[in-house]
Amino acid sequence: MGLFPPPLFRHTSLTFRLILLGIGTVFIFTGFHIFHYTSQHQHLKASYIQQIVQKNIQNITLLIQMHLEKNDELLVLLRRLQLKNPEIFYIGLSQEGREYLHVSLENETFSSPPLHATHTLETLPPTTVRIIIDQDKINTQLTEPFLPLYEIFLLSGVSLLFFLGGVFFGTRSLRTFTQTLFEKTRKKDASLHYTPNEALLIERCFASLVRTNETQQTRLEMLNLHFEELIEAKTFSLKAEIKEKNESQKNLEISNQEKTILLKEVHHRVKNNLAVIAGLIRMQSRRIADSKTKSLFVDLQNRIKTMELIHTDLYTSKTFNKINMKHYLASLAQNLNKTFSEECESITFFVSCDELLLEIDQAITCGQLVNELVTNAFKHAFKEKEEGHIWVAMKEVEGMIELRIEDSGKSIQEGTPQSFSLGLSLVHELTKYQLKGKVKVQNEGGLRYTITFKK
Repeated sequence: MGLFPPPLFRHTSLTFRLILLGIGTVFIFTGFHIFHYTSQHQHLKASYIQQIVQKNIQNITLLIQMHLEKNDELLVLLRRLQLKNPEIFYIGLSQEGREYLHVSLENETFSSPPLHATHTLETLPPTTVRIIIDQDKINTQLTEPFLPLYEIFLLSGVSLLFFLGGVFFGTRSLRTFTQTLFEKTRKKDASLHYTPNEALLIERCFASLVRTNETQQTRLEMLNLHFEELIEAKTFSLKAEIKEKNESQKNLEISNQEKTILLKEVHHRVKNNLAVIAGLIRMQSRRIADSKTKSLFVDLQNRIKTMELIHTDLYTSKTFNKINMKHYLASLAQNLNKTFSEECESITFFVSCDELLLEIDQAITCGQLVNELVTNAFKHAFKEKEEGHIWVAMKEVEGMIELRIEDSGKSIQEGTPQSFSLGLSLVHELTKYQLKGKVKVQNEGGLRYTITFKK
């Protein structure tokens, strides 16, 4: 709906309707003030006449009381009273039905009927006072001060100007707002049509926005329902998948436990088999009288024991792909020290190792290297010395593993370390092909083998 119900104003501009409203308001305002001042004029006129009559009646009463039976003096005083009130045309006194004293203006013409006022005074005898008032003179006196029509029209004109100025500046902002709202709404609703009626255009824009919002709300609700269905289906699928994974996890744990038990059993059996083999070799070596041959059997026994210790650690360990080298080297050193304790009682054996975890193949190779080099030191380094020391140290340096075996025995005078025995040749072969590392030999006040390889 627009500002005016009739269809004639349905498509007119809001500015035009505001101007019509302002003009109509000014006319109503002017008519109201004219009616108000006219009514006030009539009221003031009646009040003014009443004041004149009352005042003069009081004055006449005093004059009669003061100048009773003195008609000449009373007549003069009445004349003066009439002159002071130019609107009074006639003052007359009568007693017992006869007029005995009056004052009047002669040759007076009236454009409107005069006003007559009669009042009876309580005198002895009773006196009737009659006053005739010129109505035109009263109207003349009341027109100037009580009915300023030019001021009403001036005030109405100024009000109209202020109203039109407010309409102009106010509707300009309204037009800008309406145009911006229309352009924004038209982008979302191409069916929207322009109209110069700002109120109607705003109504159409908001109605379009409401329709668009309802459409979007409906689409959003449909999307929410669709997403809820997808989420529900996905949740059901995930629950089934989680249940399946939990069952698989349980089966995997059971399988791992079985494999762990199996691997422990395998390592236990390998350890036992290697122990049996080492025991058979030890029993066979006891029947050999030749010291060199017996030494070969002892070396073979230690080599097998080196591999047996690996499987012993694996059997007691929680992991089956890594070997704790600190624990392994300590066990290996204890076995070697036990083997050669009777022959080399004065030889001290020191082992130093960081907390290192190596693969099984690397650990077995390192154990074989330590076995060969320590055995070689016990056999050959201290033949001419009563006391001596053997050091085994292993540490990690910048991603490289360093294994050092050193003794305080005699230095080698002739040949190379490889020429002494099969064991020393085996050291170089194992380092080169198994560990992909390097061997450094230092021959100063004893032998020092430094083996480095990548972890």
